[in-house]
Amino acid sequence: MEIGILTYHRSHNYGALLQAVALRHILVMMGHSVYFVNYWPEYHRQMYAQFSISESLRRGGKRGAVKYVVEVLRYYSGRKERIRNFQRFIDEMIMPYCIGYDRERQLDIVLYGSDQIWRKQVGLGNRFNPVYFGNNLLSAKKNISYAASMGCIDLNQPDKKFLKEKLMLFDKISVREDSLSAVLHQLGIASEVVLDPTLLLNREEWNRLLPVERECKEKYVLYYRLLEKSFDEEQIKRFAKCLGYTLIILDGRIKELKKDTFSISGPKSFVALIKYAEFVFTSSFHGVVFSLIYNKNFFASFSVNSSRAKSLLNRLGLQRCLLEPCSPIDEKYLEIDYTEVNNKLENYREESIKFLSEL
Repeated sequence: MEIGILTYHRSHNYGALLQAVALRHILVMMGHSVYFVNYWPEYHRQMYAQFSISESLRRGGKRGAVKYVVEVLRYYSGRKERIRNFQRFIDEMIMPYCIGYDRERQLDIVLYGSDQIWRKQVGLGNRFNPVYFGNNLLSAKKNISYAASMGCIDLNQPDKKFLKEKLMLFDKISVREDSLSAVLHQLGIASEVVLDPTLLLNREEWNRLLPVERECKEKYVLYYRLLEKSFDEEQIKRFAKCLGYTLIILDGRIKELKKDTFSISGPKSFVALIKYAEFVFTSSFHGVVFSLIYNKNFFASFSVNSSRAKSLLNRLGLQRCLLEPCSPIDEKYLEIDYTEVNNKLENYREESIKFLSEL
């Protein structure tokens, strides 16, 4: 079948790009012809521009705009290099497999997701984008969602009416979090909870799809710092020192370039830093995902929006790896028994692949 994937396929975000690549890869392995629908509206483009007037205005008044301009000027060279690294990955792994967003091509299926395509879009005044709910220019025999997500769920009555009207037109629906499935159930919409696409591929498949080299010679603890105030960073430093390893920090946002701190890395470096780490701290869902894929001992903590990670870790019996924000870190951590975890993950993977095999 010819399948078009409608997702955030050009975001400068590690998880967004890696989930897109993984979903296409697994569908190609099933024998389908698979393309990314090259829908990328202006408000998305502005989010990742070197400088954006609309983004500065969105920061909340004059003070927010000034702060944005100062950040752009302060981190100009780093921001430029980060954009270049992400674009290099997009040009290699995404753009060769894109089709235009128009009526000219009849598809068998448009697959919506994964990622937070069903969230309210800040660039649209905190409203849903109907394009991600089937109200678009595409022509397909079926509309199906795979692991679609909403992120933080904050719905008023008009939102619920919108969701019910649009999603009732889908042929099959799967979502990424238990919380969203419960909301849809209340609206009378059936859905399955499936794995994020990045977890559809096991470690060996990721090694073949994205071979990466070690970037740090010494043994290290990796701290992927995406959400502020998720960990007590002094405790992380003590933890790494106690183990006798270097602490490497990967910042989710551009910061000053310092020794053992990365903030301009592209998706391949993100994977490499997790793959070769001795231990991982992460405030990112996909930091959790790739820690699982590469069988790392890890702690995760989220100052906001922990539902995705909680849903996954509960299913795998790894609730202890999810810490409350800034809570104490036990230096005598209990190593993860990945024999049991991998068995559970493989069963979950088979259920999710079954959903895709029955499109």
